[in-house]
Amino acid sequence: MAETEYILFDAGMFIGALLRGDPRHTEAYASVEAARRVEAGYKMLDLAAAHHLTARRIHDARHAATALVAGITRVYTYDVTDWEVFRVDGLKIVGPQSVLAKDI
Repeated sequence: MAETEYILFDAGMFIGALLRGDPRHTEAYASVEAARRVEAGYKMLDLAAAHHLTARRIHDARHAATALVAGITRVYTYDVTDWEVFRVDGLKIVGPQSVLAKDI
């Protein structure tokens, strides 16, 4: 049985795929469409749609999808507020004490 290979797409790939006027559009669109056939690719698109994320936040959905598909349930970040949207998807969002102290 072949080992699963995970590929992480940078946000620029999605931006290029979404913007028809972008000089990278043709290449990026083909790559993103191919990635949609992969479990994390579908999960990322589902998360982005469910949370109404714009191109600027697509990378958050990509990271969240990768974590969820890999079985990761806790995200440790300085950007707790940005990640809160994914709490309903099963991710526990935590951060260093310097960040958490601000919320107390």
